[in-house]
Amino acid sequence: MLADSEFENRISSIDKEQREENIPIYTRPFNAIHRYAVNYKIPVILGGFQLFRSNDKYDSLNLANTISEWYDKKYGDRIKKDFSKGYVALFIAGSVYKMKIPLIFGKYMICADGKYKLNQNPIQDGTMLLNVIAFIEDLTKELSSELSSDEESNILQVFGYASELFELLSKDVNKDNLCEPAKEDFNYAVNSLLNNHLNIGHSKWASLQATEKILKSILQRNKVAFNKNHKLRDLIDSLQKIGFPDVSDDLINTIQCKASVRYGDVPFNIEDAIKAHHYSIYLCKEYLKYNVCHVI
Repeated sequence: MLADSEFENRISSIDKEQREENIPIYTRPFNAIHRYAVNYKIPVILGGFQLFRSNDKYDSLNLANTISEWYDKKYGDRIKKDFSKGYVALFIAGSVYKMKIPLIFGKYMICADGKYKLNQNPIQDGTMLLNVIAFIEDLTKELSSELSSDEESNILQVFGYASELFELLSKDVNKDNLCEPAKEDFNYAVNSLLNNHLNIGHSKWASLQATEKILKSILQRNKVAFNKNHKLRDLIDSLQKIGFPDVSDDLINTIQCKASVRYGDVPFNIEDAIKAHHYSIYLCKEYLKYNVCHVI
């Protein structure tokens, strides 16, 4: 276990470098975590939760919080910021839960182990095992232990899709006037489901808006004109004409909805909204990934 004095020397040295380089205070914790991971060759997770962790405050699961707490103590409220990639909503035991998609430095593999039978932080050849169940906010150990293997597999799949999507959206090539607001739509789709059941229409509309903006961004970058409507089929047909793959009508129809859905005029339930949310993440991830190698 690392001695406190050695950690203090390391982080103080990093902070000194940041001040000499005029790194803004609010970005220093994130910058320090990255520097620490690179300098000392240790994987670090950002955006984790306190449950099911070891007592070693300097291990991979705890280190980001340890560094953040050091900066909190030194600089106070000026540096508080959420550095996770984003969030996704899940439907578990009849309720909506929010899963954080953490930002991770270093190599890792993911698993979904509701019973926490696996060692949560083994590192072999520099690769860390990451249990995605630990990133579901407010999910108790008792409830997580009741997850079926199918539920665990679905959570693992959704985590993978969302992590890949948010990573793609973080790239400079995808920071434009359509992708940037789409990020807010993805967040709103999640938060609307958490607030109360009356907002599920807003969540489904936000999923459509996010998908629509991503598809229009891709068309825009490929210099293809599009109609200013909310019809996903029209956008996908236009993408097909320049070589992009088609998607099933079931997927499109699950996301597609009328604006009046926000006012409860179209009957559907929370599970429908969750499905639209997950499908929108998958579709946008696939099209952004395809666009990387196929921009004309």
